[in-house]
Amino acid sequence: MVNKLTYGVSLSGGGARGIIQLGVLHALDEYGIVPSIVAGTSMGAINGVFYAAGYKPQEIAHILKTHLKTLSFSWLLWVRSGFKSFDTFRHVLEQYIASDNFDALTYPLYISVTNLNSGKNELISSGPLFDFVIASASIPIIYKPKFINGCYYVDGGLTNNFPARVLQGKCDKIIGIHVNHIEEVQEFPNLVSLVERMYRIGIYSNVSHKISLCDYFIDPPEARKYETFDFDKFDEIYDLGYKKGLELVKKIKEK
Repeated sequence: MVNKLTYGVSLSGGGARGIIQLGVLHALDEYGIVPSIVAGTSMGAINGVFYAAGYKPQEIAHILKTHLKTLSFSWLLWVRSGFKSFDTFRHVLEQYIASDNFDALTYPLYISVTNLNSGKNELISSGPLFDFVIASASIPIIYKPKFINGCYYVDGGLTNNFPARVLQGKCDKIIGIHVNHIEEVQEFPNLVSLVERMYRIGIYSNVSHKISLCDYFIDPPEARKYETFDFDKFDEIYDLGYKKGLELVKKIKEK
C-alpha cells in the first residue's frame, strides 16, 4: 500500500488578494489534495482559521462575502476618524468557530503576529484564538494594535508575512500561496497606490528567502492589479485563484 502524502499550506497576508488562496484551495480540494496543517498571516490567518476549523473553501468564501462590511475599509473615513479597531471581526469568529481556543480546530494552525513591545514575530498555535486572529489582521496605521497578555500586537506581515518554515517536518510537502507579487511598476496614480507599494516592498523582504522552503509555490503576477481592500471584486479574485489552483494540481499530479 502506498502511503498518502500529507500537505501543509502557508498563506501570506494581502487583504483582498488573499481571496486567491480560497480559489487555490478549492481546486486542490476537488482533486483530493487537502492540507492537514495551516500557517497564515493577516488575511491568510483569517482564511486559515476557517479552513483549520473544517470549512471548505467555498464555505469560507460564503462566510466572508456575508460579512464584507467587516472587512471593508475607507481611506476617507480613516482621515475623518483615525484608527479603527478590527475587533468588529470577533462576532464573525464567534458565529462560525465552536470555541475561542486552538483546541476547537480540526487541523493544527499557526498564526503569525508581530509583538510591538519586543519587536519580534511570534507564531501562535495554542490557547485563546480569536484575539490573535484579529491581531494578525490588524494592519498598522489603519487598525489599532491588539492588546493581549500585557503586550501590543499587530499584523504579522511586518515580521513574517509568509510563515512557511514552521511547517517543516510537520508534513510531507509544503504548499505556499503568496499573493503580493512584486515586479517593476512605472507610475503611482494616487496616494493609496504609493502607500501600498511601499508596504508591499517592505514586507517582501521577509518573504523572498522562504520561497525555497516550499515544494510548491504560487505567486500570481495577476494579483498585482488588486488593491488591499478590493473586496468588491471577490468573485473575480476567487476565480483567478481557482485557475491558478488547477495549474498547481497539474504540477502535483505530474510529480
